[in-house]
Amino acid sequence: MSKSIPTNNDWQTQGLDANGRRFLRWVQKYYMIYNYCADLKRFPKGHPRECQRSRFL
Repeated sequence: MSKSIPTNNDWQTQGLDANGRRFLRWVQKYYMIYNYCADLKRFPKGHPRECQRSRFL
């Protein structure tokens, strides 16, 4: 029996509008404790792949 893996990755390419980006920055400012994408000492050889998208927020 094999498991079926969803292949619809449309959600990964969706962007935020200006209000969504503003709200996300507000949440990050007031609720985010640690952002490993901003931790340069932890990743001396470069950021993980998922951090590349966060630059555009």
